[in-house]
Amino acid sequence: MGVAVESTDDSNQQQQFDNTLRNFAVEVLPIVPDCPLGEHSRIQVIEGVEVAREATITFQVAILEQCVQACRISTYADGSRLPLLCRSAHFNRASRQCSVYSDAINPNGYLEYKPNQNVIYIEKICIPGHASEVISVASENECVLECIKAKTMRSVACHSVLHYPDFSSLNCILNVHTRHTKNQYFTPELAYKVDYVELGSCVTNAASADEVAKSRLIEAEKKLLQQLDANPTVVEFPQKVASAAQIPKNSVEFFGPPQAPSQPAQPLNLKF
Repeated sequence: MGVAVESTDDSNQQQQFDNTLRNFAVEVLPIVPDCPLGEHSRIQVIEGVEVAREATITFQVAILEQCVQACRISTYADGSRLPLLCRSAHFNRASRQCSVYSDAINPNGYLEYKPNQNVIYIEKICIPGHASEVISVASENECVLECIKAKTMRSVACHSVLHYPDFSSLNCILNVHTRHTKNQYFTPELAYKVDYVELGSCVTNAASADEVAKSRLIEAEKKLLQQLDANPTVVEFPQKVASAAQIPKNSVEFFGPPQAPSQPAQPLNLKF
């Protein structure tokens, strides 16, 4: 009988546990991407700026990078989801705390800010997928120049740029497309002051042609130097060679300054 009673007690406990689970409401937060589909997040970091409003969510982190990553993908430091989509955050060096916000500071959002040397402000910016590179420049001219040089320096065929003059860093976006090739990506900007510059085909084609010519010249120079290294024969100034046929193979001729004439010039007698 004792065994039967023990079995009944176990059965009752299991039933009570099952009923408790049925009555327990679990809220599952959806997995929301950090940026809309087709866009990528970029982080702007400003030292010495603090959001002038108490955060509803603050948690402990070990280093700044953990706070940056938390805002980038809207999670706590342990990887669990935040109950909001992080738009900005600030990291306190002294307390090692990360405070997250669903809005950004003025002018990109409606939050006010104040100076605080112990705080690093973090803001997430979503960039459309047509952006190939986001770089920091000192002026719009430099942004355009970086676009022209992008084929060689970054292996990117840049055709247009977006320059944000109010930002001191990450303020130049190099685009592989233009408003003609991907017009759905280029819409009126209401939140930021931005300049759009499109490179004409004459500029991009000329830049490509220059790079091809430069590449060929470099290859020719390399080949010549390799030949000279294998069999060097140097004809130096002031040695003279009567004809091209007398120039040794694999030779480089160095020219010096022009020599003074052997006979002084005769003065001109001008009669009026």
